[in-house]
This record gives sequence, structure tokens and C-alpha cells, in this order.
Amino acid sequence: MTTILHLDASARTTRSLSRRLSQLFVDAWAARRPADRIIRRDLAADPPPHVSEAWIAASFTPRPTSAMQPCASRSPGRTRPLTRSRRRT
Repeated sequence: MTTILHLDASARTTRSLSRRLSQLFVDAWAARRPADRIIRRDLAADPPPHVSEAWIAASFTPRPTSAMQPCASRSPGRTRPLTRSRRRT
């Protein structure tokens, strides 16, 4: 099974050509391969947090302190479905 990560980033939701084009591709792919998984992220509607010094410190510390937890906990919910879908080679 293949996983497709469909990213939309255009601030235009209804008049975006890139959104329409990428959706046409995903629809065609899904029609031919219905068992494949499609993960959609709308980066304009739900942008990822900015990378800050606090986020970097929390992300690269093996055991973040309680003060680092708000920064360290922002990303896992967004990336967990992506890391689970990686193929092991």
C-alpha cells in the first residue's frame, strides 16, 4: 500500500488552480488504487507553528523538561501519521 501526502498551501480556497490540479491528481490516483492511503494537509487553513529557538531546544532534547513540553508537543500529532507510513528498507 502506498501513502500519498496531499499538501494544499494556497490561501485561495475556491479559486486556486494548484488546489484543483492536485485534487484532480489525487482523485485519479484513488480511482485507480483505492487501497492506497491519502493523507491531506491544508497548510493555509492549519499552518504548522513557526520554528523557534524554544521549539528547537525541545525537539532535540532527549527528555524535554516540563517548561519545554508546550513546544515539544506541537508537532507529534501532525507528523505521527506520516512517520507510521514510512516503508522500512
